[in-house]
Amino acid sequence: MKQRDNSIAGLRQTPRSVSVRRQAEMVGTFRERSYFNGQGSMRIRLASEDDAVTLARLRLELRSSSHELIEDEQEFLARCESWMKERLRERGQWRCWVAEREAVAVGAVWAQLIEKIPNPVGEPEYYVYLTNFYVREEFRGEGIGSRLLAAVLEWSKSQNAEKVILWPTERSKTFYLRHGFSFAHDQMHLALRNVLDAIADNGRDSNVL
Repeated sequence: MKQRDNSIAGLRQTPRSVSVRRQAEMVGTFRERSYFNGQGSMRIRLASEDDAVTLARLRLELRSSSHELIEDEQEFLARCESWMKERLRERGQWRCWVAEREAVAVGAVWAQLIEKIPNPVGEPEYYVYLTNFYVREEFRGEGIGSRLLAAVLEWSKSQNAEKVILWPTERSKTFYLRHGFSFAHDQMHLALRNVLDAIADNGRDSNVL
């Protein structure tokens, strides 16, 4: 992503209490859906660790399309595959959905359930972070992105998440706006690299750390 801004989806629910056991039961609510259109059959399904090789390749395609690579391609693919296998195997806070056309992966999206500190007021205690959303260029314009996003939102609702948050590219902003996302003006962020650079500069000018 070339540019970032604090954007957030207006995905809100009536607060309700959800037990730990019920949370476990709801994990992976959305598993598979099949669709048909003029281009053929399409399937949206929950990814497993067996998909890690393909998902790592999609990740490389996404990032290399807008950035210059600084890591050897094969080394990155191995590192990314290992990371994805671990996250998909442990069924923790990460989920990924794959879009397939005639059994070939053409897109994917990742989401992370972020737990908040327990709250004594009527607010849900989870957010969902949406990221690594990619559809191969030759398959765009067929509704695949919308289907993938629908899977994420359905799962997010099942987890009683208050909001879905993401950092869009300039190109993707209109897509998210069409699906009900809005810009947030109540968030702040701090680039830690700038802070560390400032500390380093101050350290060179002073004997006090």
